[in-house]
Amino acid sequence: TVMAVNLKSVFFMVQQCLPYLKESKYPRIVNISSLAGRMGGFETGLAYSASKGGIIALTMGLARQLSPFKINVNAVCPGTTETPITKAFTPEAMERLLTRIPLGRLGKPEDMAAAVAFLASDDAAFITGLLMDVNGGMYMG
Repeated sequence: TVMAVNLKSVFFMVQQCLPYLKESKYPRIVNISSLAGRMGGFETGLAYSASKGGIIALTMGLARQLSPFKINVNAVCPGTTETPITKAFTPEAMERLLTRIPLGRLGKPEDMAAAVAFLASDDAAFITGLLMDVNGGMYMG
């Protein structure tokens, strides 16, 4: 189920959008992966990490294969982000997590939205195949 929701959905969405992207003046694909896909995760399950790693591979493969059509394909790899799920963390778990983040805070949805907006913008016209890490320094690679 995790693979279907996280990875196959991305593949099939691109497949269905491709005819429209090929006709678009400024076609962009911005996938959402995860820090877990870059590192194998800390607290996440293996299926989640593998599915997000698959998005990374899919992003790079699509960037190469779709470049003749001038379609830019990139991915944002968020770290742990403030969501209803993180509100349920115990204070001890949150403290342990924050010690792993050099900037000392969780990401905010606005941080992720800003990265996506940049990659979809004209300012990113010459960027393809990028994995943009938005994680407060948990992963630098």
